[in-house]
Amino acid sequence: MKPAAPLSPASAIARRDLREFVRDRRAVFITFLLPLIAYPIVALATVLGLRSALEQIDGAQQPLELKLLLTGADAPAVAARLVALRDAPDRTSLKAADGWPSSLGVSIAASVEAAIEEVRAGAADAWVDVPPGTARALQTLGGVGLPLQATSPNIDAEAAIGHLEAVFESLADAIRRERMARLQVPTSVFEPVTLIVAPKTGGGTSVAQASSVISTIASSMLMILTLLTVTGAFHPAADAFAGEKERGTIETLLVAPCGIGEVVWGKFLAVYAVTLATLVANLVAISGTAAVGVQALPENLQGLLTAAPEAAAVLTAVATQVVLAAVAAAACLAITSSLRSLKEAHHALTTVMLAVSVLAAAGLVPMPLPREAIAAMPVAGQVLVARLALTGEPIGLLLPLTILAAVGWCWLLLKATAAALADEDIIFRGPDAASG
Repeated sequence: MKPAAPLSPASAIARRDLREFVRDRRAVFITFLLPLIAYPIVALATVLGLRSALEQIDGAQQPLELKLLLTGADAPAVAARLVALRDAPDRTSLKAADGWPSSLGVSIAASVEAAIEEVRAGAADAWVDVPPGTARALQTLGGVGLPLQATSPNIDAEAAIGHLEAVFESLADAIRRERMARLQVPTSVFEPVTLIVAPKTGGGTSVAQASSVISTIASSMLMILTLLTVTGAFHPAADAFAGEKERGTIETLLVAPCGIGEVVWGKFLAVYAVTLATLVANLVAISGTAAVGVQALPENLQGLLTAAPEAAAVLTAVATQVVLAAVAAAACLAITSSLRSLKEAHHALTTVMLAVSVLAAAGLVPMPLPREAIAAMPVAGQVLVARLALTGEPIGLLLPLTILAAVGWCWLLLKATAAALADEDIIFRGPDAASG
């Protein structure tokens, strides 16, 4: 391919192709307006899904108002201990206090049949049978097992069992301390080491949590941004040569007073300009959606996003996307240079999305390759550097490496496009001749 020193023929071809693209309202709508609609819809669905999931989790973790029913001759002794433990002012300082229900009601059934009827009717949430000899065992050094007979169908059985386990573990801990006091054994014998955790202040969030959330959001946004930016090159690249053949104007283009290199360069400038415009539209859509979407997130998730990426990191990520747009434009132009119609070009470019998805995933997920090798790959290198920048990880020489590699890939792809354009069999017979 000849060097494109004189820019006037190439710029004239680029301006001509851009005018043709602007006149195609369908292509303009799909390329520019679709991202502005897609991002808010995706963000709204994500926010609503997060809210629904968090509400379900909060509901599952919310303490229950538990009504416990006891049966057996020694049930009054156990009930008295549970009530005393529940009403003790220092209950929350017990080792197993976490997991208690929001309120605990303790009652005694007259018989097993009455207990069954109360549980079925919902008057009691759980029924525990106290075996004979329990009161004596608790006063001495014995141990007992209290079988849980049934739980009410009106409550979450798993949550109720968790609360019951916490209640009876607290009871066991209180009895254990009483026995140690009677035997004059200090509690430090059984608890030589205790971890003291200071309570959180101000609802702060750990750096690890914030980093995890930001990494997940950055990866999702980069994947969507990459795919939609690459699609911006589809329509102008398909029209660049396949459209010329379909309209019968390829001969006029080839006899124009300019070299093949200038034709390819002009086509590339037009496709690249549209791809960059698509990138700008995507960035505007992401910025606006993020500004509104963050405010719609639950408060606990908003706290995780306080550590937003710095301006330098955002500029680095944008720079990598600008480079990626050039690679996408050159690749789409090379793929469509040997095709005969817009239909064939669009069908061929749909397979590009699969390759772009795989390469983008290679830059987002851990790979058994050094980062330098991934940075030299098309698409994957740009996505990798952008992800590292947004998550605050060190980049080093990866940014200049991925830029130089992208320049090399563009040169090879445009060289292949020029070779296809110079071959009359490929130009006029299409991909059958190109396969040879």
